[in-house]
Amino acid sequence: MSTQTCPQCQAEIVGRFHFCLECGAPLELAKSLTPPPIASTPIPHVPASVPPKQESIPVNAHEPAPYVASEVTPPPFHLDDEDDEVEVSSNEQPALEALNIDQLLESKEKEERAALHKENISYLDLVLIRSPDLDSVRFIVKDHSIIGREEGHLIFKDDPYISPVHATLFYKNGSLFIRDENSYNGVYLRLYEPKELAIGENFIAGEQMFSLESEPQPMSIPAMQSDSNTKFFANSAKNTLGYYLTQKLDGGQHGAVYPFTETSITIGRQGCDVNAPLDRFMSSRHCHVSLINDQVILTDTGSKNGTFVKVQGEHQLNEGDYILIGKQLLQVQPHQSGSRSKVSI
Repeated sequence: MSTQTCPQCQAEIVGRFHFCLECGAPLELAKSLTPPPIASTPIPHVPASVPPKQESIPVNAHEPAPYVASEVTPPPFHLDDEDDEVEVSSNEQPALEALNIDQLLESKEKEERAALHKENISYLDLVLIRSPDLDSVRFIVKDHSIIGREEGHLIFKDDPYISPVHATLFYKNGSLFIRDENSYNGVYLRLYEPKELAIGENFIAGEQMFSLESEPQPMSIPAMQSDSNTKFFANSAKNTLGYYLTQKLDGGQHGAVYPFTETSITIGRQGCDVNAPLDRFMSSRHCHVSLINDQVILTDTGSKNGTFVKVQGEHQLNEGDYILIGKQLLQVQPHQSGSRSKVSI
């Protein structure tokens, strides 16, 4: 049987005991089974890719190898490439928007002002009533709609009497206006109330155009003369009132001249001072031009197709108004949903 000597009291202990039977001190067998305490010195950080260096520990044939604590430092955390962009949750979104609150408020204010501006405007439609080449067209008029033969939003490419850029429709103070863009033939608006005419001002009755003049305009056709200087026989009406109506022909030529021998000149298809029996748009008694207190007043006498005067500058339009541009007769009507032009390109 084996014996052990107590390292503290030197007592001889017979048998395999872990502690001294006399003083209780641990014997050599207990020491060999108890791991040594872990050193307090921190273990240096070793990258994960490099395995920790193992120190060689001498092995005693009679004593087991001491316990050595090992600690492996995990590698730092890295996101995969697919996770680089982190999705923001709905709870975090208001916090992020608050960072740009000034910009958001400014943008919101602009949207509200734009919406309010649109609510104050009642958009109107321009409807084609009469045209030599086109069927009915309904065109929604938004701010700054241009009418022309070559450019614009409403294009009449087959009407040679319309300028490339003829007129502009726009809204001002909630109302619709039209402005002539220095077109060659102008913009004409149907007359509903008597209007004073100025010298050189044009108006249209049926398909006839007239101009008020203070002196007679010579006809474009040369006067008839004889070789013997014999005067051509004709009635010579005397004009004592100082005004004339001059007929204007296609191409800008001057036609017939009608002097004011009385205080009024009536225009119609038949039985008037000025007759146009072949004009299909002329009423029997269409309109008259009168001298009243040194003013020349044009009055429509209830004609079916109306009398039109040339717009000067810009003019306000109302529902029901008729506009004559070139050979196109259009009317301003309330807006209908789905309106769009079949002419504009």
